Amino acid sequence: MKKKCIVIGGGFAGLSSAAFLSSNGYTVQLLEASPKLGGRAYSFLDNKTNTVIDNGQHILMGCYKETINFLKLIGADKNLLYQDKLEVSFLKENYHLVQLKSAPLFYPLNLLFGVLNFKAISCANRLKLMKVLLKLPFYSTKSLSRMTVYDWLIKEKQDEQVMEAFWKILAIGALNTNIKNASAKMFVDIIKEIFLNGNYAATILLPKYGLSETYCEPAKSFIEKNGGSINLSAQVTKLICSGTKIEKIVTTKNIYDDFDFVISAIPHFALERLIADESIIKNPGLSYSSILNIHIWLKKNPLTKKFYGLIGSPVHWIFNKDTHLNLVISDADHLIKKDEKDLYEMVCNELKKYIKLDKDMITDYKFIKEKRATFIPSNDIINKRPLQQTGIKNLILAGDWVDTGLPATIESAVKSGRQASELILN
Repeated sequence: MKKKCIVIGGGFAGLSSAAFLSSNGYTVQLLEASPKLGGRAYSFLDNKTNTVIDNGQHILMGCYKETINFLKLIGADKNLLYQDKLEVSFLKENYHLVQLKSAPLFYPLNLLFGVLNFKAISCANRLKLMKVLLKLPFYSTKSLSRMTVYDWLIKEKQDEQVMEAFWKILAIGALNTNIKNASAKMFVDIIKEIFLNGNYAATILLPKYGLSETYCEPAKSFIEKNGGSINLSAQVTKLICSGTKIEKIVTTKNIYDDFDFVISAIPHFALERLIADESIIKNPGLSYSSILNIHIWLKKNPLTKKFYGLIGSPVHWIFNKDTHLNLVISDADHLIKKDEKDLYEMVCNELKKYIKLDKDMITDYKFIKEKRATFIPSNDIINKRPLQQTGIKNLILAGDWVDTGLPATIESAVKSGRQASELILN
């Protein structure tokens, strides 16, 4: 008889757990509290503009091996746009376009010469930046465990210009927090993954479609094709334990007692409400950082590239969706409580400064605020992230917040799901 697992949560971690288990002969039942899959990464139809929009734009990279393997497993890898080589367009004020792109040379010379030609920073700073990249293979990141990203950059003699035009954009995008808060060890581990794993690792991958069509629907089809089931609007309200084992799962609709294992793929703050004994699942003390997405519809779209990084702006990225623009502000706690009219004025000013876009070109806009988008990867927190095995024998944790060695990214979530399934299979 097939063994059974219930997965709680339908984001990337839950879907990857369910997909990997169902592909290995388990009968999987996934319970999702909301009426949709995707967690913090989904799309929906904006009725006012009749446009499918994402709740938040996500960039993938060639070094996201776990995510790419998951998408291949569920048949969704064809839903991505792949770069042949690294190419990122940056904007300075007055529509001044500068590009960071790999040169037509063999790896790693292609990346190093790409940095040497990055005209957003001075020649002297390009040499300093290249010096840091050349040292990466020899870096033991354990020595950075008490340093912030800012401390490390100062130690490496990276001045304000190169921080603003390169390091901050990369760090805030990857870690979603200020470089004076973020762990240098975690950041350097990330850039080693990006720059030391071949030409493909540093390339950018973007979804062709809305996030739900890109991965949620293929994951659902794959799980169901392999004998699993997806239950939406099925909020778990209690996990009933007997000794060191979960015996029953109570939802708003049913009580489940026929399972061998449970994977919790929901955030810690949601999980701790389900178990009466707080000592079983210890609170790691995570703090969270927000992300602000602004969707802008235009009379005429002046942009030709798929995405742009903005240098020296509170708006970090502009993604060109053809039908509209998706602006992203990471580490947005200082903006999240502001009045939307004030935020809109700020955004309009930035668009005017960077792409010479007048306000009267805008036909509509929509703000989406993700208040607890990611945990803050500070030095005091990254060593407190929980392991996936718990004091409850048949409960495994998954999610971007568990100890994957990665920041709170899609890659971390997918990795945790794959590892959760392997703990059960082994």
